[in-house]
Amino acid sequence: MQLMKILILSDNYPPEMNANARIISELSQLWAQHNQPISVITSQPNFPMGKIFDGYKNTWYVKSIMNGVKVIRVKTYIYPNKGLVRRTLDFISFGLSSFFFGLFKQTDIIIGITPQFFCALSACFLSIIKKKPFALILCDLWPDSIAAHGIIKKKFFFKLLKKIEIWMYHRCNLIIILSEHFKSYLNTLGIADPKIIVSISGASKQFYPREKNQKILNDYHLLNKFVVGYIGTFGIAHNHHDLLLIAASLRKQDNCRVSFFMLGDGAKRADLIRQKNENTLDNIVIDGPFSGTLIPDYWSVIDLAIIPLAEVETNKTVLPSKLLEAMSMGIPVLLYAPDGAAKKFLDQSQAGWYIPAGDVAALENLIIQLSSNDALLADKKDKAVAFAKNFTREQQANDLFTHLTTLERAHQ
Repeated sequence: MQLMKILILSDNYPPEMNANARIISELSQLWAQHNQPISVITSQPNFPMGKIFDGYKNTWYVKSIMNGVKVIRVKTYIYPNKGLVRRTLDFISFGLSSFFFGLFKQTDIIIGITPQFFCALSACFLSIIKKKPFALILCDLWPDSIAAHGIIKKKFFFKLLKKIEIWMYHRCNLIIILSEHFKSYLNTLGIADPKIIVSISGASKQFYPREKNQKILNDYHLLNKFVVGYIGTFGIAHNHHDLLLIAASLRKQDNCRVSFFMLGDGAKRADLIRQKNENTLDNIVIDGPFSGTLIPDYWSVIDLAIIPLAEVETNKTVLPSKLLEAMSMGIPVLLYAPDGAAKKFLDQSQAGWYIPAGDVAALENLIIQLSSNDALLADKKDKAVAFAKNFTREQQANDLFTHLTTLERAHQ
């Protein structure tokens, strides 16, 4: 591999465990294993609750080496992942801090990540000043996603952000998209296909089929249960409340062995726990978050992975990383979401089932049917494992590095 100094700006990085943090850290570590000098500028870990993790302080500049990657943590204004004004100040503060400290880093290429929008914008400005190529990893359509969730109205501020967004897309040298559906959106903005790279976010090699972890089964009283599970963020883009409605309904049925197992953190977690406790739902577990190294063991006890996306327009474009994590573990997937990129991907895999977002009755009926159909689950499990082998983090890292190398050479 050609040696290439890569500077990455990412608002999230481990020990945070959201999808962006895991994807970017795993890619960075794989590149670093080939002796590539990788630097990541990020914030102090605080997502999604806006509280700095134990062992960290919100200081101006802290440098460390994590698995061969130089990680630079900078000071930011910190606020939980909710609301608009103060959360936007959080994003802007990281954009400013990352830009300032990025000025002093030598690099051959700069990568910015969305979300968050101002993180990518900072990378864009650094590329202009340093006269280095800029690659954008587009994980979400922002500001459209916050408008779809009603956080911002489509007025002056939204229109201003849209103009900046479109300018940034045209200014960057390469756009790496994690969902095929983003391409048509970019095309409508006048972005040509040669500038766009589709990079499906595969699972890392730690995700593979294994026996159920007996300690976890015992600790959570899940022995002999049909476990419907979710591991991820409890955020505004998801709809976990319908799962609690189903849990309440199933609790009234005799001899129902369905249990829900939901692990993670986020803005909606406290409300979900309150709803669970108010309704005395002993057939649902809400716990976590846990270290990334433990996540595969928690996946192992799940019989059916459920991905509940809220019924908003932008969720039609996303491809949740949890899809391939579950498939790599040999777990069939039940997608409860708007019809879009995720459904198309699941249809291609033949590794699960789809229920349109909002159809709670159909979702409940399907879960009941699957809880007693081992043969069908076994068939989907085999298809999940076979399909997931086409998408690995290692292959994604190799492909992206090839594109980045081509970009850097063309810029010389």
